[in-house]
Amino acid sequence: MAQKTIVYIEDEPYAREPLAKLIRIWGYDCLEYDSAVDFLKEDNLAAPALYICDLNLQDMRALEFCDELKRQNVLRPFIITSGFIDQGAIEYVAKHEVAFSTSPITIMQKPLKLPEFRDTIQRMLGDA
Repeated sequence: MAQKTIVYIEDEPYAREPLAKLIRIWGYDCLEYDSAVDFLKEDNLAAPALYICDLNLQDMRALEFCDELKRQNVLRPFIITSGFIDQGAIEYVAKHEVAFSTSPITIMQKPLKLPEFRDTIQRMLGDA
């Protein structure tokens, strides 16, 4: 079975690099980006099996990034992470869980609880 690829977009390297390393230890390929805009310039947006994205990036909110992927018909599971989860993000996730049931979306509070984070990745990828 081929290794599943996860794209992890986080503009803070101190947060991104250790979690990306853990994702690799857990058996996944992890592509790291510090910018959603830079990732959107890539040729193969549909290749990753899962997207993980910080809610408040410097160049684009995760909600806008998720909308752009859906606009391009890239329907993949999506984990939004944030130190502060606002009501708008909660409502967005609730609305899109119904509208895009083929691509689950969830939001997780930072600091992430690693067992829960790993379990969420596995569940969203069907590896649980």
